Amino acid sequence: MPIQSPAGPLSTLEEYVYLARGLRDRLDTHFVDPVLLVVAPAEGWAETTSIRHRAESGMISVKMLPTLVIPVKGQSPVTFGRGPQNAVILPFAAMSKAHGELKLEGDAWSLKDIGSKNGSFVDGGRVPQGAFVGLRDGASIRFGDVTAKFMLAPTFRADLKRRLLEVGA
Repeated sequence: MPIQSPAGPLSTLEEYVYLARGLRDRLDTHFVDPVLLVVAPAEGWAETTSIRHRAESGMISVKMLPTLVIPVKGQSPVTFGRGPQNAVILPFAAMSKAHGELKLEGDAWSLKDIGSKNGSFVDGGRVPQGAFVGLRDGASIRFGDVTAKFMLAPTFRADLKRRLLEVGA
């Protein structure tokens, strides 16, 4: 069951694995877009940042959300951030309304920070505002306290197949 967010339902990696069970022979035709595998604190929804101080003081529990799968779809460049105008909506408090862009040139993807408050990081290095930085398949990305992994479609399909083997499907 998708997790409800201010941006609408978000699907978990567990749900994608379950879906892949029924599509085992057709994964290549169903999973064709790059994805961001995203993990963020549950109190990180943009609308709930006012309770962050209560979480930090121990008044409420801060649990980690499952890994979310967010397909990267749309015309390049693909905008991302927590605002509804973005092609990829990441509804977390650490995200700016307009955080950045993902761009495909030829076979190469890159990421640009467009002036976010909390910055963007690729494989540990800060992305300079306004400059595109190359994304390798499997790159680790961080937006403030939101962590993600960028996967091209073939790598994501291979990951799904590996997970299916792990659960004996």
